Amino acid sequence: ITSLLGSKSIINLDLGWNCFNADVFVCLGRALSGNKVLRTLCVDNCSASVDEVVTPISYFLEFLAYNSALTKLSVALNRVDYRAALIIEDSLDHHKKLSDLDLSQNPLGPLGMRSILRLLSRSWTGLMRFETEGCQSGTQGIGGGSAGASTSGAAGVDTTSGVSGTATDGGSPSSKAAWGAAGEQGSYHVFHYTNPGGRYQLNLSKPYDRTLLRTLCKTADRFQLPPDKAFLNPAYTQAPPRRPDKLPYTHPSKDAAGIWGVPDNGLLTVTFNVQEAVESAVKGIADE
Repeated sequence: ITSLLGSKSIINLDLGWNCFNADVFVCLGRALSGNKVLRTLCVDNCSASVDEVVTPISYFLEFLAYNSALTKLSVALNRVDYRAALIIEDSLDHHKKLSDLDLSQNPLGPLGMRSILRLLSRSWTGLMRFETEGCQSGTQGIGGGSAGASTSGAAGVDTTSGVSGTATDGGSPSSKAAWGAAGEQGSYHVFHYTNPGGRYQLNLSKPYDRTLLRTLCKTADRFQLPPDKAFLNPAYTQAPPRRPDKLPYTHPSKDAAGIWGVPDNGLLTVTFNVQEAVESAVKGIADE
């Protein structure tokens, strides 16, 4: 794969119907990051592992943020759900040339479709066309449903926000239950664009959890909120199965390309709050 993507003459590449695990997808993503020649890429039905909660192609999709040459990408039949769709939304947010995206036969569901439609609606992205035949079904995540919906009697659901996950005592992940909540499989948190506030527990060794953190950083930046105002009570420890020893944490910053550089390990528990910015935005507007 490294040799193929290192070619200076290959413009169209079809790798579809191969068996790739997460490691192979990482290799593919890294090789694509430095490729300035390839224009179309097909990796249909390549997610080999069925044991992982998050589809292995998620590891590849994260690297799309570092590519600037692709114009067409096909990732059909790869178990791309709402989590992988959010990774696509995040990674292609600054891609100016990728205009065609084939997501056919993936379990996007309503949440995944929202991510792709948000991406399509942005004037600064290159996406113009996408294919989603057979993508109507898909999981809603833990406590899924409408943003900000109140759920009573459901264990592990934050009923005061649009964020789902495991509740913690006092914001500390030191207890055994909190420590293992994000686990080795990553997060089921659902990001609600209109109501992102709430308590997040993120295993940053997983691509979806890293994407959630980047998306929260973008949201705070959009509201012009400094990190200490938007990210409250952060607790950063080693992720399971290691002991939850505390780690030093520094808030992510943007690189020259505008990409937020988030950690790739550890368990981050943090409360995200944009209420101050919302209240400031509506200040002075008379009630009808």
